[in-house]
Amino acid sequence: MTERYLSTLFVTLLIFFLNLFTATAETIHHEIEVSLAPDAHTIQVSDIITIHLTKSLSAKKPIHALLHADLEIADPPDGPYSVTIADKAELSHFGKTPEDVGLTEKRPLQELVFRWKQGDFWPETFKVSLKYKGIIYHPLETEDEAYARGFKYTSGIIDSKGVILSQDSYWYPWFGDYLTSFKMTVRLPEDWDAVSQGSRILHETKDRERLVVWDSPDLTDNIYIVAGPYTEYSRKTGDQIAYIFLRSPDNDLAERYIKATEMYLSMYNRLIGPYLYPKFAMVENFWETGFGMPSFTLLGPTVIHLPFILHTSYPHEILHNWWGNGVLLRNDTGNWCEGLTAYLADHLLKEGKGQGAEYRYSMLQKYTDYVSKEKDFPLNAFRERHSPASEAVGYGKAMMLFHMLRKKLGDNIFTNGLREFYSTYQLKQASFQDLRQSFEKVSGEDLRIFFHQWVDRVGAPVLKLGKIEVEIKGEIFLTHIMVRQIQEEKPYALEVPVVLSIEGEEKPRLFNLSLNSRSAYLNLELHSRPVWVAVDPNFDIFRRLERSDIPPSIGQTFGAGQSLIVLPSAASAEMLGAYRFLADLWVKNDRENIEIISDNEVTPDIMKGKAVWVFGRKNSLGSRIIKNLASYDVTANDKNVWIMGKDISIEGHSFVFSVRQSADPDFAMTWIAVDTAAALPDLARKLPHYGKYSFLVFKGTEPVNILKGQWNIERSSLKRKIDYPSPPQMVPDINKLPTQEPLARP
Repeated sequence: MTERYLSTLFVTLLIFFLNLFTATAETIHHEIEVSLAPDAHTIQVSDIITIHLTKSLSAKKPIHALLHADLEIADPPDGPYSVTIADKAELSHFGKTPEDVGLTEKRPLQELVFRWKQGDFWPETFKVSLKYKGIIYHPLETEDEAYARGFKYTSGIIDSKGVILSQDSYWYPWFGDYLTSFKMTVRLPEDWDAVSQGSRILHETKDRERLVVWDSPDLTDNIYIVAGPYTEYSRKTGDQIAYIFLRSPDNDLAERYIKATEMYLSMYNRLIGPYLYPKFAMVENFWETGFGMPSFTLLGPTVIHLPFILHTSYPHEILHNWWGNGVLLRNDTGNWCEGLTAYLADHLLKEGKGQGAEYRYSMLQKYTDYVSKEKDFPLNAFRERHSPASEAVGYGKAMMLFHMLRKKLGDNIFTNGLREFYSTYQLKQASFQDLRQSFEKVSGEDLRIFFHQWVDRVGAPVLKLGKIEVEIKGEIFLTHIMVRQIQEEKPYALEVPVVLSIEGEEKPRLFNLSLNSRSAYLNLELHSRPVWVAVDPNFDIFRRLERSDIPPSIGQTFGAGQSLIVLPSAASAEMLGAYRFLADLWVKNDRENIEIISDNEVTPDIMKGKAVWVFGRKNSLGSRIIKNLASYDVTANDKNVWIMGKDISIEGHSFVFSVRQSADPDFAMTWIAVDTAAALPDLARKLPHYGKYSFLVFKGTEPVNILKGQWNIERSSLKRKIDYPSPPQMVPDINKLPTQEPLARP
């Protein structure tokens, strides 16, 4: 034998023996029977699990699974395999960290160890049976509690108000990142109902008990149970059934949602490809949520009654059945589906109304306001939203990535790339790299640099309009326009839209400038004088906005790395106590970044480098803000505020104003002034949802917003007029740019 042959033989044998001792479960199927007792917070489960292995596995190698620690295994099986409980959950068996699986003191996990007792190898396909019962009750918690927007969540709850269980609850054995199918029978009180993935094949009431069977043969990465006291509505729509599950009967509301379901399923079928599931259900939750599961969504009780939700959040959740559920996430490489869903739902519908640029601007404003350098991270590190900063990156930056990709490739190629990605990865896990390869396949372009700079890099470019030179050569106007990247980080490779208003022409003209270095010139030969120049006026590039390009806002104060809360020393004891309670609550959640002082302790140095919250009408800093408000035509006295042409009495109203700090314009100062302490808790709860606004006016002790808006931007750093000795004639309005046709319409 030659040395090369022996080496090859050794490698072959090594791989063979390694395969004997390692295995990957290709699929897992659960035949589950579940009994729920909501009042007692308990669940009882009988589960027959079929495991398919893709490689031979030595019987000396156990198989591991995680289960909720409060679930007790009953009657351990005695057959060709054994099941024991490890002394401690070893997450190395799953290649995970405690953060990956949500292991905490509040939510301990137990590790099940399966061992094969017959023969030298595990069978390629085998079944194991488990019975267990116990309590799953994790009350709602709020992340970012009461500061910069709170997100309520639970890892799993069985309660008299409702039931929500998922893989995060570990209510069924989790064997790792393997895809799963299931058939599930649920028993629960007769006036309750249960919703899950797949088709409902049995639905009956017997012996004062509701019996529901859901069959989900399609592979998924999660098994959900959502249950509650529901009234059901349904209608066949094409090949699917549209279900509506409401906690109180409402025929009109159900009909509106059924019609919206029909409309958006049809639209996305045409745009992307066929809907995969036999149904789509809208299920009302018992707290405010917007969750998208395979073939159903879970929306909050207030949200579902808001008329605009039918054409904003609802299509977003329907679309998740293509992105996130139809094509699954490889979450270890970054969550791409939230940004793509936002782009093809929220943004697409705004674009259809001619408001695409406005929507993109709001995304860039949110990123600029909430994502400080300390809070920034690359898209490949995004898993899920847990704060305004993570939302601005994971939803906003990712949404802009897809917009820039569409502008780069054109609508037809972009749409074909979506269809290629969907058809290739249906019911498979996919990553940003898989997305890139799908778009490369249909476009023939190398997109590695594009995806690397937007997925793997932290941060964003900052654009600046440099010098503009116009040289007249006979009847030709030689025009040279400089655009710069001024961020600290290295330059991005950009295609920058530059728009010119040219004398005598009917419409502004659009040019694209390749900007791959710190600066570049757009060189043009024009037959008439250019009068106005605007860089990226439609906000087609993901970038950090300069402060001069966005008005001061509440979000700027919420999003600052360091904040100062200034309490009113002259306020009444009741009012000061209410403001102090709110300040302490905010500091409790963000102790390292928020400081509380009294207005009689304020010095220029203590305010430097911080956003400032000014609490109270009688705060001594109020006079500074009133002086600043004068530039926005807002005046105030002890009884009235004059704003936006309205004279509003201070009595019975709450006001919020954001202005720039005179000494440090990079930071905002926001004044919260309520007429009565009773209005403050609800106002504080609502405030984070108005982050983009510069001013707010609320009425009543359960404050209702009656006025909101943003201050006007008088001068943009990316827009400039070119002066000439003689005034130009007939110049098109540079702000009236043509709107882009959306990729699809309902």
